[in-house]
Amino acid sequence: MKKIICLASLAVMTASVWGMPFDNLRENRRNRDAVLPQQEVRNEEQTLNNNQFNKKNENNKRLIVATKLPGKLGIDKMKELLEDGADPNFEFNGDTPLSVALKAENVDKIDLLLNFGVSLELLAIDTRLWFAVKRSDVDEMRRCLSQGADPDYMYSGKTVLSVASQVKKQDILKELEEIKKKREQVMIAIESCKKNKKTRDILKNALKALGNPNFFIGKSTTPLMYAVGVKNPLAVNTILELEGIDINKKDEYGNTALAKAAGSYSFESAKCLLRAGADVNSQNVHGETPLLYAVDKEDKRMVNLLLNNGADVNLKRNDDRLILEIAAELSRFDSIDVLFENPNCKINLKGININKKDKDGNTALARAVYLGRVKTAEYLLRAGADVNSQNVHGETPLHFAAYKGNAEMVNLLLENRADINLKQNNGCSSFRIGVERNHFDVVDALLKNSDCEINDTDKNGNTPLLSAASEGLVEMVKKLLSAEGIKTDIKNNKGQNVLTIAVQNDRVEVVELLLNEVFDAKVMNDVDSGGYSLIHRVVVEKYSDLLDLLLGYKDNEGKMIANINAQDGYGLTPLAYAVRDNSIEIANKLLDYDHINLTKKDKHGQTVLLYAVANKNADIAEKILEKIPEKKREKYINIKSSLGTSALNYIIQNNDRNMLNLFLDYSMDQVDALFFATIYRNSEMVKLLTDRGVNVNAKSEEMPVLACAAALGYTEIVKLLLDAGANVNTATKEGETALDIVKKLKNRDEVIRLLEKAAGISESEERRVKQLGLSAEEINSRFVSALTDTFAEKTPEENLKELLEQYDVNGKRMVTDESINQIFLEISKKGYAGMLDLLLPYVEDLNVQDRNGNTALMLAVEYGHDMLVQILLNYYVKTNENQYVRINTEIANNDNKTALMLAVDKKNKNIVKILQNSGAKVFPSNSEKKYKREAIKELLNEEKGQNQQNEMILLTGFPVYAGNTFCKQLEELDDNLKKKVREIIQRIRENPYYVPERDENFELLDYGCYSRRLNDKHRFIYRVLGGVVQCLFCKDHNTKLERLDKVAISGMVCKYRWEQNGNGESNFVWLDREDRGRLSNIANN
Repeated sequence: MKKIICLASLAVMTASVWGMPFDNLRENRRNRDAVLPQQEVRNEEQTLNNNQFNKKNENNKRLIVATKLPGKLGIDKMKELLEDGADPNFEFNGDTPLSVALKAENVDKIDLLLNFGVSLELLAIDTRLWFAVKRSDVDEMRRCLSQGADPDYMYSGKTVLSVASQVKKQDILKELEEIKKKREQVMIAIESCKKNKKTRDILKNALKALGNPNFFIGKSTTPLMYAVGVKNPLAVNTILELEGIDINKKDEYGNTALAKAAGSYSFESAKCLLRAGADVNSQNVHGETPLLYAVDKEDKRMVNLLLNNGADVNLKRNDDRLILEIAAELSRFDSIDVLFENPNCKINLKGININKKDKDGNTALARAVYLGRVKTAEYLLRAGADVNSQNVHGETPLHFAAYKGNAEMVNLLLENRADINLKQNNGCSSFRIGVERNHFDVVDALLKNSDCEINDTDKNGNTPLLSAASEGLVEMVKKLLSAEGIKTDIKNNKGQNVLTIAVQNDRVEVVELLLNEVFDAKVMNDVDSGGYSLIHRVVVEKYSDLLDLLLGYKDNEGKMIANINAQDGYGLTPLAYAVRDNSIEIANKLLDYDHINLTKKDKHGQTVLLYAVANKNADIAEKILEKIPEKKREKYINIKSSLGTSALNYIIQNNDRNMLNLFLDYSMDQVDALFFATIYRNSEMVKLLTDRGVNVNAKSEEMPVLACAAALGYTEIVKLLLDAGANVNTATKEGETALDIVKKLKNRDEVIRLLEKAAGISESEERRVKQLGLSAEEINSRFVSALTDTFAEKTPEENLKELLEQYDVNGKRMVTDESINQIFLEISKKGYAGMLDLLLPYVEDLNVQDRNGNTALMLAVEYGHDMLVQILLNYYVKTNENQYVRINTEIANNDNKTALMLAVDKKNKNIVKILQNSGAKVFPSNSEKKYKREAIKELLNEEKGQNQQNEMILLTGFPVYAGNTFCKQLEELDDNLKKKVREIIQRIRENPYYVPERDENFELLDYGCYSRRLNDKHRFIYRVLGGVVQCLFCKDHNTKLERLDKVAISGMVCKYRWEQNGNGESNFVWLDREDRGRLSNIANN
C-alpha cells in the first residue's frame, strides 16, 4: 500500500509545477506494426527505383524510404542498403531511419539500426533502457537508471522487466528489481521523514543504499526534487546533509530543485535550498528561472525571498522576453507590485515592451485599470505602458476607468497624458461614459480638463446631456446644465433635443427641470416634421404623469399653455390618439377640459366618437355624447368618415349591443339601425330593435325592410320582422311586395312560405297541380319520359327545357327529387351534355346512387363520357349554410369500386387523367385494396402496339378544352358537307361545350352517343369530326401529342369502326391505317 502511495505522490508532485515541461512521468504505448496500405507500399517500392535521387545521397534516402516499408520486405531492403554503406544517421525532410522505426514501434528495425552504429543516446531515456536491457548492455542500462529511467516503462507492448525476463539474464533482472525496490524505499522514506532522528536516519540509509544521492528515482526527479515536491522541508534538509549532493542538478528539462520549489508554493523548501547555496538564477532549457515561476504563480512571499537572495529580474527567456514583460502579458499584477516595491529588484526599463495585447486587444495597463489596481497601473505607466492603447472595441484605459467610476485612476491616466476625447467604436467618449454611468467624481475630474469636449456626439447624434436626460439622471442633468459651454439646442439624428428626448422616455423630473430652468413652456406646442407636438407624443406613449405636468403649465392670464386640440400631419388630435389607442385614463383627463374639441376630423374623416365606437368603448362614447349639445347631437352621431363609415356601421359590425342601446338613448335613427342590422344579417340587433319598438314597416329609399330581408334570403330576420308586425303588403315604389320580389328569385322557398302564411295564402300544392291539368304522378312520369320519348319536332334537350319551365309554378318546382335524380343518372349514362347543363341547377344531391351503387360520375366514367366527367367534377351545389359542395370522387359502388378504379378497369386514359387532376382517390375508405396504384401507372405508361389489331384506344367523348386551330381542308366531302363541318369546328373552337345539332344530312346527336344505323358517308363525317376534336385537344396537351404522334402522323384523325356489344353502341374507336395519308392534311392544319 505504501508503495502505491509513493508512486501516486510522485506523479502528483512532478505535475504540480505550473507551466513546467516535466509533467509526464511515463509514456505507455501499445506494440503495433506499421502496416501501410498496399497502394502506399507500391508507391514506396516505386520510389526506391526512382533515378531522380542524387547519386551521392541515393542509398541514404533509399534507407529512409525502406524503413517505411512493412515487415520483412522493409528489413531486407534496409539491411541491403546498410551493408552497401548507407548512413544510418542520415536525416532527410526531418526524418531519420531511427525516427521512422520508432514511430512505427518496429523493434527489429531499431535493432538493425543499432547494429549498424546508431547510438542509443539518440533514444529517449526510457526507450534507451528498454533496448539496453534487450541487448543485455549492462553499462548502458546502469547509465539509464542513474538518469531516472523507469524499469516499468512499456514499449511495443512489453515492460523493461518483462524484456529482462525474456532475454534470460537473471543478473540484469535482479539488478532492475533491486533498483526499483530501492527507489520505492527512498520515496517512502522521504514522505515519512519527521523531526525525530530515526526517520531521518532511515532516509539517509535508503539514499546510501541507492549508492548515489543524485540518482533519479523517477523520470526527471531526484530525491531532493521529490522531497521538494511533497513539501517536506525536513526531508530536504536531511538530503542536503548527505555528502556529494548536487543541489543544482537539473532534470531533463533543465529545472533544478529550487525551480520546482518556486513553482509549487514550497516556501520552506526554497529557504532550505537557498541557505544551502542553490543557484537562484539557474535557467532551464527554455531560459526560465525560479523567479519567473514564482512570478507566474503570484507567490509574493516566494518572489520576495528570491529577490532578497539575489534573483536577477532582468534575465531573459529564450524568446528574448523579460520577466516583467511576461508578468504583464499574463496579468500577474500582484507579482508586478512586488517587483517594483522590493528594494533589491533593479528593473532595467530600457527597451522593455509591456504593451502586448490579448485576443481582445487589451494591454496589461487596460486590464489593471479595469480591475482598479491604481498602483499596478502606476508601475506599468512607469515601465512605458501606452496610456492611449485601444482594444478591438476602441476602448482605452481611460474608458475603463470612467466606466468603473474610479476617479483616482482617471486622474492618474490624465496626468500621464491620456487622450480625454478618444472615442470607442460606438462613438462614446470617456466623459459620456462617466455621465451615463452617473459617476459624479469621474465627471468632475474630466470637467477639470480643459480639453474635455462636453458637447461631443455619439453615432446616434446624442450629446452627454441628451444621454443623461434620456436616462432620467436628474442630478447629472443639473450638473451638466451648470457646466461652462454646455449647449441645450443640439438635436440628435432623430431630430430630438434634450427636452423631446426626456419626454420620449417619460422622464418627468427632467422635463420639469428643463421647462423651469431652460425652456419656455410654450415650446410644448412646437411641432416636428410630422406635426407632432410634445402633447401628442405624451398621449401616444401613454405617459399619464407627464401629461399632468404639461397640462399644469399656465400663462400669465391663468390659461393652459398646452394646445390640446392641435392636429398632427394626419389630422389627429391628442384626444383622437387617446381614444384610438384605448388609453382610457388619458382620454378621460382630456375630456374633463371644457375647451376640448370633439368635432375635428382626421384626414380619413374619423371623429373621436367614431374611434370610440370602433373600439367598443361605450364609457368614452357616452362621455363624448354628453359633451355634445343636444341640438347638434343627431347630426354629430350620423357623421361618416371619408370611406362612408358611420358609427352605426361599426356598431352593427361589432355586434355591440351596449353601444346600440347607448346611441338609441341619444336619439339615433332607429330605422337606419334596423336596415343596417338587416343588411349585415345581424338577427340579434334586429331583435333588440324590434323589442325597443322600432317601426318595422319603415322604408329606406322606398324599400320596405321586410322586402330587403326577403330579397336577401334572410329567413330568420324575415320571421323576426313578421313576428314584430311587419306588413307583407307594403310595396316598393314600383308597387312590388316582398312576396312579389322573392318569387322571381331562386332558393327562396322558406321565405315564400313565411310570407304566404303571413299573407293568408293557403293554396295547397295539390291545388296548384290541378291548375296544370295534370296529377303529380303524371307530371313526374312525363318528366322521366322526356329522356326516352321520341319527339319528331323536338330534341330531348328542348323537351327537358320545356318541361322544366312548364312545371315551375310560382317559383315552386312541381317534380319530385326522385324524378330529378332518375333523369340525372340516366343522362350521365347516355352522355347528354346539353341535358345535363339544363338539369344540374335542379339537382340537390350530386352523389345520388342507383340500385348498383353507381353515382352519376361513375356512370359517365363507365360509359366513357369524358366531357360529362369533367362537367360533373367542376360543378358545385350551394347549401343553405352558404357552403359549396362538389361531387364526391371517393364513393364506392356495390362492387366497392370508385370512379377512378372504374376508369382504370376500362383502360380509359383520358378519364384517368381527368380524375387524377381533380385529386380523385383510387380506393374508398373501406376498400380491401384489391386494385393497386400501379394499375394506373401501368395504364398511363402502356407501350404502344401491344395489341396488333388496335394501334391506340381513343375515347370518343368530347374534350372539355378545345384548341385554337381548326381544319381548313376536308377531303372527300362535297361542298355542303364541308361547309357544315367547318361551321361545327368553328363553334367547337369558340365554345368547348357546344353540342352539334341533328339535321337530315348530318345525323350527329352528341359526342359519346351514336346512331344505331350509320351509312358510309355519316361514318366518314364522324371520323373527320372526331379526329379534329381529338387533334385540337392534343395540340393543347403536348405530352399526349408527343406520345401519340409516332403512332398516328395524322394526329389522331381517326376512322371510327363500331364494335357491337349487344345494343349497337360502343365507347371506343380504333385508329385505322387506311386514312392516315388521306387525312394527313387535316391533321397538319
